[in-house]
Amino acid sequence: MEHKIYMSEKEKVLLIDTCEPNEYSIEYANRCRQYTDGTVIRKYYTTDAQSIPIFYKFSEKMKPGYFRLAIRLIEYIISYFHIYRMVCKNNYDVVHIQWPQVLWFDKFIFKKIKNKCKKLVYTAHDPIPHESTEKKIKQFGELYKIPDIIIVHGKACEEQFIANYPNLVDKLYNQKFGVTPSNETEKINNSLIDKHPKLKEILETKKIVFAFLGQISPYKGLDILLDAWEEFKDREDVFLLVAGKTTNNYKDLENSFNKATTYSNIYIFNNRYTLEEEVLFHKLSDVIVIPYRSASMSAVLTSAAQYNKTVLTTKVGSITEYIEVAKDFVFTCECTKDSIKEKISNIIYNFSKESLSEKGKNFSKIIQDEYNWDNIFQDVVINCYSIDKQ
Repeated sequence: MEHKIYMSEKEKVLLIDTCEPNEYSIEYANRCRQYTDGTVIRKYYTTDAQSIPIFYKFSEKMKPGYFRLAIRLIEYIISYFHIYRMVCKNNYDVVHIQWPQVLWFDKFIFKKIKNKCKKLVYTAHDPIPHESTEKKIKQFGELYKIPDIIIVHGKACEEQFIANYPNLVDKLYNQKFGVTPSNETEKINNSLIDKHPKLKEILETKKIVFAFLGQISPYKGLDILLDAWEEFKDREDVFLLVAGKTTNNYKDLENSFNKATTYSNIYIFNNRYTLEEEVLFHKLSDVIVIPYRSASMSAVLTSAAQYNKTVLTTKVGSITEYIEVAKDFVFTCECTKDSIKEKISNIIYNFSKESLSEKGKNFSKIIQDEYNWDNIFQDVVINCYSIDKQ
């Protein structure tokens, strides 16, 4: 069912998003511009040409290290003071903040911004950040007291939030992830194969390709997947593609990486990838693997649906709720080496590339019908941005 908003005047919204634009981030920004008088602020050097770049002009191009972290902190604080001046000058109805980076400063600047707009909205993508201590949970509780509306993704996130912050339940709004309609005409840029020569063998054979894609963090369980893959390292009919940049301290991954690089049927690209590379990696894949130890939700799942790919995923956080409508067209496992190994074996012995392709198309159609971005964002406008709903 289509939603339509009838307003005499669009709300004036400032959307602040410091993350690397992914499918969720891009589609959210596009709908913000479409359904509100929206301005989007991002960091420098992103693919969103319509946004205003403010964050990380210098540190984004620097090599990782303590000096970069120090510069990044300074840039973050200076950027927010610049944003605060924008808010004071432009009389926004709504300021919507995503992804806080410096908790002690964020509490200060949230309060300053809230006093200069009609409504402050905050998206808690991870209501309880991964690997949080009790102290940090309490600190986030102080931050959560400030916004007028707090957006979470799915019932599992809602329940997690309420369990930790029962006094703030009236602020909550449950907003699903949307899915970008698939573009089957999107072609692989074949020149990229020269950059990733090991992927040539995928193009030239009928191997079933499993892929782990996106930012690599400890909670995402890549080390478990790589340990499970040892069972298949000598097989010539399967392939594992891993692409994404490692973040945080992920010592468990080092040994797994070292061992996995000796396998002939695996390719690891441990770096950020471009949009063209995203298309390449998805188009070459048959099953997107999401072996997460924990998660609130995952844009990797919606990207799989965008590219008509089925998934092998653990049932954690709101992922469980999200895939329920398409449970016949996905594979699920526990976050253990044996469970992942068993499910991969089942897929190899019982499914062809063609049958996996059909699963992916069915999964994509159901998810796209259920989680339409236009409907989702129009509900956000009505329930979160409307000044009448305070």
